[in-house]
Amino acid sequence: MEMKKLSNLVIDFLRNNIVWLVFYVAFAATIVERSITWLFFSERAGGMTLRVVVDLLSTGVILGTLFSVWLWLAIAENTFRTVTGKLIICLLMIGLLCNWVLLYAIAYSYLGLIDGETAVREPITCFYFSIVTWTTLGYGDVRPSMDARLVGASEALLGYTWMAFFIGMFALLFKQPAEGTSRAANRPVTQQPPPK
Repeated sequence: MEMKKLSNLVIDFLRNNIVWLVFYVAFAATIVERSITWLFFSERAGGMTLRVVVDLLSTGVILGTLFSVWLWLAIAENTFRTVTGKLIICLLMIGLLCNWVLLYAIAYSYLGLIDGETAVREPITCFYFSIVTWTTLGYGDVRPSMDARLVGASEALLGYTWMAFFIGMFALLFKQPAEGTSRAANRPVTQQPPPK
């Protein structure tokens, strides 16, 4: 009987969306911190190696995918009903977007880019190229090296589809009435029959 009670407590704990939110913030903060450290300060940390890049990318991709699916399902179910909750979710969606861009910038820093006719691995150039590629803007001043072409194509594809989901979920999030707001403002106006 005790084991069943403990099992139910664990299941209830894991069903709590706030728990998942706290887990995500903790893991995302770790990944973003590691990403920024390796992108901008990798020379001081011993250089960027394939192992570091693969570790960061795999952790970031798994976490980003799981949290994106959880977030989109939570928004679709109208889990976050208060205005404050909706604003926090918007900030987390923007943070998740930044996480993806940083992860791709690290990959470009390892694989290299071409600026004009010069191969570059500068962090700011890689970050700039990642933003331009994610948004599918494509100025053309910096292009991926032969090794980074597939990574660039995957970022453009992921950025294109993720931004479509981001905008759709953002619209859905604010279309749903928040708790504590007047529902009368959200009801359609019906015409009353004239009194007899």
